[in-house]
Amino acid sequence: MLRRHKGIWSVSLMTAILAGAAGQLAGCAEDAAPPMGQELANPFASGADFVAIPRTLDADALAARARRLPPTHGNQDFYLAVKKSELARRWFLSGFIEQSYPGGYVDGLADVALPTRVVTFRVQKDKLFVFDAAEGNAFSDVFDPEVLIESYPIVHGEEAHADLPGADQYVVFDPAAGLNRFGVVSDLIGSQKQKEPGRFQIDLSYLQSFRALSDGVQYQLVFTGYGEQPFRHGDEQSQELNAFQSSGTMTIALRRYSAPADFHALVDDGELGRHYFADYIHHVPDTGSDDKRVLHWNIHPGMHPIRWQISHELVDYAARHPELFEGIDLVSAVQRGVESWNAAFGFTVLEARLAPSGTSFADDDKNVIVFDPDPRPQFAFAQWHANPDNGEVRGASVYLPFAFVDPSFFSDDPPAPGAAAPRLPVAIAPAGLSPALLCLREASDLRAQVASKRGLTAKRKLELFVQATIAHEIGHTLGLRHNFKGSLSTPSTTIMDYLIDDDGIALHQAGRYDIDALRFLYGLSPTPAAQDFCTDEDLKIDPRCAQKDHGADPIDFWARRYGNALGGVFDDPAAAPVARFDRFSFGLLAYVRAGTGGDALRAWDVAMADLRTPTPADAPAADRAVGFLFDLLYGSAKSEGFIKATPSDPAVLAAIIADLRASLLDPAQARSFATRRQAVDVLKKMQSVAAYRTLLEVERTLDAQLVAGGMDGDEQAFLTDLLARVERAVSPYFD
Repeated sequence: MLRRHKGIWSVSLMTAILAGAAGQLAGCAEDAAPPMGQELANPFASGADFVAIPRTLDADALAARARRLPPTHGNQDFYLAVKKSELARRWFLSGFIEQSYPGGYVDGLADVALPTRVVTFRVQKDKLFVFDAAEGNAFSDVFDPEVLIESYPIVHGEEAHADLPGADQYVVFDPAAGLNRFGVVSDLIGSQKQKEPGRFQIDLSYLQSFRALSDGVQYQLVFTGYGEQPFRHGDEQSQELNAFQSSGTMTIALRRYSAPADFHALVDDGELGRHYFADYIHHVPDTGSDDKRVLHWNIHPGMHPIRWQISHELVDYAARHPELFEGIDLVSAVQRGVESWNAAFGFTVLEARLAPSGTSFADDDKNVIVFDPDPRPQFAFAQWHANPDNGEVRGASVYLPFAFVDPSFFSDDPPAPGAAAPRLPVAIAPAGLSPALLCLREASDLRAQVASKRGLTAKRKLELFVQATIAHEIGHTLGLRHNFKGSLSTPSTTIMDYLIDDDGIALHQAGRYDIDALRFLYGLSPTPAAQDFCTDEDLKIDPRCAQKDHGADPIDFWARRYGNALGGVFDDPAAAPVARFDRFSFGLLAYVRAGTGGDALRAWDVAMADLRTPTPADAPAADRAVGFLFDLLYGSAKSEGFIKATPSDPAVLAAIIADLRASLLDPAQARSFATRRQAVDVLKKMQSVAAYRTLLEVERTLDAQLVAGGMDGDEQAFLTDLLARVERAVSPYFD
């Protein structure tokens, strides 16, 4: 499944929890009951599966809650009643952390959809117990465990309005008094938000915002409590003096279980899970094996379109800042990003509309594009909720912060002399059809996309950039994983790539790979996508699988970036940091590590071309650059990738050893003693016979130079120390 990373989601907290909460496939259900405060005289009279029962607290209880949780929504406290005849029915139980404090934005466990549970209810000893009823728990016919996940106290007598007609058909319980130990609140926070996994105990809770849905109910639980470990609040200044304290607002939904008869569950065969998200481990009874479900919607011709609601905050923020957004239609850009996927299917699958003001992104029956005006978050992401039994996606959301609509990163292109107005790409549709996404996407990584040579205005660039961002995230919600080899064809075969320069706005809708992959996933084509493909786990093993590259010859592309890194070193050798050199040279050095068919040797020759025979004027800069290369190959620098491991190509190994030998012996007297010592360390770390023999040869040569003499005192001292370093490296050499 898509993982919400933060610089990765980190990828870490976000990679663990982006499964989602139960939603609704098509459209948005309207409220089916009056809001709290306007309850029916007899709440049981509706006959609904779940009803809210007004609750009156005594003055002391109200005062205690007001001290900790001022009721901003009025006194909406209530019990829930579930129909006795529906206890054994299967229900979707879902949770969505809407707000969190401290750490009260997306970096602090807000806007997080939790995995959906399938549950049933049982009554015993004045408690309503909740059991996990998902398929796939049984290991065999003998071992089929019952999983108890929650209990609520049952309310009786006058407090439960037991004297009202129909009350005997219901079980009234207190949803604010559960143990919350089922992963919807406490277990998630205790395991993910604390510095170390541990227990989080809810000490105080408040109910509000009850809504009756067409197939169930949802409500908000405002909570506060303490953990066994201090929480990860970073450097945030909080009013809370106790680092063990945390609060939040959770939307919880109970909705009738459904599994459409026309939905085709897909089991991951290994290859499917590379191209598409697969999750929810199922035990296959009596086989000793497990499988996973491939996540996808119940999409088919004739369906009701899946409706996406665009956060009204996007319009409100633009209206408050006309100086930034005059003449820019952000809502239409988002809408195009969503609906552009219809062309891939050949019929209307998605529609996007502006959400009514006040719509909550935590509503379980809505799919929302969440706009956040906070300038701090630098990443967009998608998350969804699915049926754990069959992998049917039932709802989703996309998070879009201000960083992705900031117009300051775009400028008008100068018009080309005599050039006609540019023609933008049209939506690509399969032959014979008419036109009718758990991902982190870093804004800072994409800002190189502002460059363009197509005569676009800054406003148009921003609109296309927003459209491309939304299309990428919607592609994830449709089931597609990243494809970082799309850019081997210019601009890319897929919107699911991370692109740079003009590519990011040139391709702002589904590419050829996306269309083929989606049509295969949804049974509209028997043929899987045949275009070049790689995804996240391939980034560290395949140099052609890279983010933000361009073109069919990536070595040439990365060579230009490496040239920029060298330029920085040559401009100011003393100030050039290894981290910046690492960032600019990573793509080229990845080919040194794992290139095939001569690519490794070619990449190393590019890296060393201007460094092997430096002129006296360039010697300090070349020496520092060589030191950076050695550090990235086998040193202590925090390289971005896999370059530290031993290159696999014998030819490039021989070339590297030859360059290390030349730097160590330094016949041109261009290398510092620091770099020469570093060359000894690298040859030691290589742990190869060729490197060992090179050190033995260097040992003899240095010894002969010392015997020959003819050097000043400092040089002799340095050379003596260097020889001692070589002697330690070879005695013994192999660890």
